[in-house]
Amino acid sequence: MEDTFMKAKVSIALAVVFSSTALLAQENNSRCEKIREAVLKKYDANGSGELDESERAMGIHGAAQ
Repeated sequence: MEDTFMKAKVSIALAVVFSSTALLAQENNSRCEKIREAVLKKYDANGSGELDESERAMGIHGAAQ
């Protein structure tokens, strides 16, 4: 009987850990996406949705100043 309760407790604890880890990863993705959008908005001069070499150079030199 005790063994069954212990297994249930461990199962619940693992479920909580895995679900919280998934939520944190999802939140992290959301932050990364917001940062990416902000960088593109600031440095994507030609509006291509990607930074080319000259735009990257402007970002690097701009960050150094």
